[in-house]
Amino acid sequence: MLWASAIVDELARSGVRDAVIAPGSRSAPLALAFAAHPDIRDHSVIDERNAAFMALGLAKGGERPVAVLCTSGTAAANFFPAVCEADLSDVPLLLCTADRPVELRDSGAAQTMDQFALFGTHVRHFAQLPESTADVSALRALRAAVCHAVARATMVHPGPVQLNIPFRKPLEPSEAVLERDQLPAAWSDAAFEAAHGRASGRAWTRYRERHAPDLVGEIGAELLAARRPLLIAGPIAGTGHRAALRRFARRFNLPVLAEAASNLRFGEDGDMYISTADIILRNNELRTQLRPDLVLHIGGAATSSVMQRFIEELPDCPFITIGGAQRADPAHRCTLHALGDTATLLLDVLHALDSDGLHAEAAVDAGWIELLRAADAGARSALRERLDSSDELFEGKAVRAFTTLLPEGTPLFVSSSMPIRDIETFVDSTPRDVELFFNRGVNGIDGILSTALGVAAARGVRCALIVGDVATLHNLNALCGAALSELPLLVLLLNNDGGEIFELLPVRDFDPAFTRHFLTPHGVDIAAALVACGAQHRRVNAWSDLPEAVAEGLSHRGVYVLELRSDIRASGAFRRALLHDLAARVPAAALPDMRAVPPPLVFRRSGGGSGTPVLLLHGFTRSMDMWNALSLDDKRVILRCDLPGHGASPSPDVALHPEYHTLEHTAERIEELLTRLSLPRVHLVGYSLGARCAMMYARHAPQRLASLTLVSGSPGMEDEALRARRRHDDAALAESIASEGLHRFVEHWTSMALLARNDASNASSRERLRQCSRGLAASLLGAGQGRQPALWDTLAALDLPLLAVAGERDTAYVEHALRLEREAGATARIIPHCGHDVPVEQPEALSTALQEFWKRVDDAHC
Repeated sequence: MLWASAIVDELARSGVRDAVIAPGSRSAPLALAFAAHPDIRDHSVIDERNAAFMALGLAKGGERPVAVLCTSGTAAANFFPAVCEADLSDVPLLLCTADRPVELRDSGAAQTMDQFALFGTHVRHFAQLPESTADVSALRALRAAVCHAVARATMVHPGPVQLNIPFRKPLEPSEAVLERDQLPAAWSDAAFEAAHGRASGRAWTRYRERHAPDLVGEIGAELLAARRPLLIAGPIAGTGHRAALRRFARRFNLPVLAEAASNLRFGEDGDMYISTADIILRNNELRTQLRPDLVLHIGGAATSSVMQRFIEELPDCPFITIGGAQRADPAHRCTLHALGDTATLLLDVLHALDSDGLHAEAAVDAGWIELLRAADAGARSALRERLDSSDELFEGKAVRAFTTLLPEGTPLFVSSSMPIRDIETFVDSTPRDVELFFNRGVNGIDGILSTALGVAAARGVRCALIVGDVATLHNLNALCGAALSELPLLVLLLNNDGGEIFELLPVRDFDPAFTRHFLTPHGVDIAAALVACGAQHRRVNAWSDLPEAVAEGLSHRGVYVLELRSDIRASGAFRRALLHDLAARVPAAALPDMRAVPPPLVFRRSGGGSGTPVLLLHGFTRSMDMWNALSLDDKRVILRCDLPGHGASPSPDVALHPEYHTLEHTAERIEELLTRLSLPRVHLVGYSLGARCAMMYARHAPQRLASLTLVSGSPGMEDEALRARRRHDDAALAESIASEGLHRFVEHWTSMALLARNDASNASSRERLRQCSRGLAASLLGAGQGRQPALWDTLAALDLPLLAVAGERDTAYVEHALRLEREAGATARIIPHCGHDVPVEQPEALSTALQEFWKRVDDAHC
């Protein structure tokens, strides 16, 4: 049930609002989880063929992904006609096919067949989910896999996705089963977030395409709020991202842990990056100090196992992957994956935070920067000193020396296994602009020499290759072909007669099997074989020979091999001792404990120019998208943000974080947002709930406001008994959201007489269904009308231009607007032909009223 609940929870957090369920036993855990989730409406259809078509219609009509569930066996095959239609119609379906455990397959067990990739090429993605287990990493992986499946169903090329989900009996959570199937308390404490989902209320991993309207604002908000941010750069092909990352890192004073395969360490800017992470993170004392509050990640998964372990040990914090469609998150830490070209996305964030009217400032802790810089400088110095003083024919020193001898602009291919790790650990940076190439997709050692020859043929200039003896043996016939040996390639062959990478693993203690089956000493004269295929060869016997040998190889027109031989056992022992010594010499210093920073509000920016900026706050059950229908002046910056519990902003559990959803907390977050965007004054507009937040902020920081506009807003109930009654009613409504579900609540909410009844209201209902029950309930409890103090006297005392807008049919709020006009000097604007939902029913009239008001205020201020 924990497993099934996690799957359903992530589907809901990722935007699934309907599940069609066909009857069956093997799917019972998921059926029960779907039925219990307040954000998902469950539909019962007695046969799978019709169930799938029902889901197809729900997805078409609701314009969002829909799940359909069946039991094992031929039940899933009956989905096929609807799957084919969804495939060719680009309709997002989540095909949840329950399955038998692996030991029942191919055993003659009833209702069991091969369901693996059952729908072939008709689905966008297939995921075989693991069987349930009390393992934290597995539960994180499960949540991440479900989020990825929803992304594949909804993004780029929408369509159906299959999740094949095995369950082992017992399938129903009967009392007798529960008594003997309890998880240990210690496990539950350690796995709280993996078991219950992100504390923010968001999906485990959210996927956003580059043009998603709130993406840049969310990344910007997290970046500006972070005190100890960190950017981790993994393997990235090419150099097109260098200039954008340089600008990005300098603009925000952002420390970058750049692995060698990121192509950032080479060239005149190489020194600005932290290039010794593989050494720094081996220092246990320092690693405990490196606790970022935000991680940005670009490129592929880390090459260094030390970096991988660091990421796995990170505390829960925003972890944003920028660029690329492939997942690069083996630790399942990613909270947001921004899909698109890395350089373009970085520049998008820069543009949004450096545009006209915005001068955003980050809040990076100076001590954080100093700690990282000092550690990097110490590691570089120790590395240089130790290698320069050693005469050991050691592969790490050879890689470092060879790289520094290559001419400017040399394309350098680095083999998988030890060479790419040696580059990572022992080549901190070089001013020479070397471009690295590598096969880090599957990290295999086959075909390395042939791939390097392909790079040389494509570039038409002399290229270089660093490769080991085992990888060379895998590709020994690479030069056998017309003119292949005449391609301009300089090869550094590191020959230690075996696979040294296994010397780094505990298996080295298990001889004789270790030597025979892991080190695999071969005794082959590789040089003779390469020469026979047309290469030139020279052996390097001492460090003093290397510069001359490299120069000779660079002047040769064909393939030229420099061979450096070493003893694999001695080299492994030297490497282990060296890394231990280097880690011990890295300077560490204690950082003070950092106060947890509350999650920032997600914002979106549009417009620009010199006009006074505007901040728009939406209503209850809505998001920043509610303002899309307005036509506002593009000569000023328009900011919209999602309030707590709504849209893309977090929705923490109110029981764990009761303060997050209060009006006071929201006022603080608004102040942080405006401060970090360096906006001294704004026109603030709030609708309904947003009006309550706007008034609370006006009381908190009136000096920030050029004007205040309340749309369908009340300054509050003056009778404490009425406020107490409203708090009671809101608590009951919040409870009903949890018990009766999101759909029933939205139906109730939109049935109220004062809300719109037109085509726009249908879009509003779809927007409301994108919210989550947890966030809406928490917002009612923390920021409902019963929680708002009476602010009539506060508004009357403010020396602030005030506009009060109400729909003519919304009589109570018309009275509020007219009273504000009498008592607070407000301008009352009554919009004809609408009720409470003015932005939906009369967007043009509201746009006109706002712009006329802002112009009058700005003219008076000038």
